[in-house]
Amino acid sequence: MGSAFWLQNVILLVTLGAVVWQLIQVRRATLRDAVLRAVEDHDRVNELLLQYPQLNRFIDPDGNYAGWPRDEDDFATLLTLALGRFERLYMFQQEGVVDAALWDSWVRWVKNTWLAGPISQKVWDLEGQFYSLPFQEFINGLIGESASLPEVNSMALTVREALELYENGKHRRYALLFSVNGGAFAVAKILRGEGNVLGGLSLKELSIGMVLFSAIMVVDIFAFGLGSKKEPIPKVFTPVGQAVLLLLGALICAGWLLVGFG
Repeated sequence: MGSAFWLQNVILLVTLGAVVWQLIQVRRATLRDAVLRAVEDHDRVNELLLQYPQLNRFIDPDGNYAGWPRDEDDFATLLTLALGRFERLYMFQQEGVVDAALWDSWVRWVKNTWLAGPISQKVWDLEGQFYSLPFQEFINGLIGESASLPEVNSMALTVREALELYENGKHRRYALLFSVNGGAFAVAKILRGEGNVLGGLSLKELSIGMVLFSAIMVVDIFAFGLGSKKEPIPKVFTPVGQAVLLLLGALICAGWLLVGFG
């Protein structure tokens, strides 16, 4: 009866861990909705400035665009506004909120459309200093003018590709952790009776083995997450994710110890 009681508690703890994981996913979805609303508000501000072009002279006190043709001046205004929006999306992407496939399409759009012409380089030379330093480096990498990003080449992973590799690797490891523990629970139900089952395997030996396996899997997932925290996805595996992983591993190991020795 005692072993059955602790086995039920282990199952409960694992279930609670799964619920916490789902709550994290819900939080990510909520943040994604907030991104969309923020972009809509920013677009409205851009529309107002385009609607009243006479206001542009108040944001060019040095007269950098005074001698530009009207169509080029309008393009410069539109480009700076578009890059302002893109900078906000870039910051959200760095936090892991923006969908990888959508972000990859935006990067191609900005690189191949907005930054393709020579006038874009002229505008960026004038306006780039007013954006955040990480975004400056990112845009410089897209237009091929940044000496600080020499590693950017055709063989480098895109954000989408890097995130897909990270997510696939993470999910495979979590799936292995939960599936093996789930199978062990089924074996534990057999072993809670009298004597040994499946050769000489006892419930105590099974619990020791599962503690070791779970600990190894937690170390592997943690090492994988830390190893993935580099360009172009340095914001993955946040401290919250690290804490959830360690807590989940501790709960699973504690549950197995209670089953085997409680």
